[in-house]
Amino acid sequence: MHAMVEARNANQFEAELQECADWAKKYDKEQLYKLVPKKIYPRCQSCHSLDGTTGTGRSWKGVWNDIANGNVV
Repeated sequence: MHAMVEARNANQFEAELQECADWAKKYDKEQLYKLVPKKIYPRCQSCHSLDGTTGTGRSWKGVWNDIANGNVV
């Protein structure tokens, strides 16, 4: 596997890291629900499925219903 590395000074790195952490704060909840599949799931799909199949992590099938019903996931 090949990767490209770009060096940054500590202040710039910390600012960009914080921006990545705060990206969701820019959107209201309705917009977030639409962005999750595009922004978050691609990073998670190597371990988690949406169809109930097992992987390294649990399947996310039914998770949104569990959350909506107040069940701890």
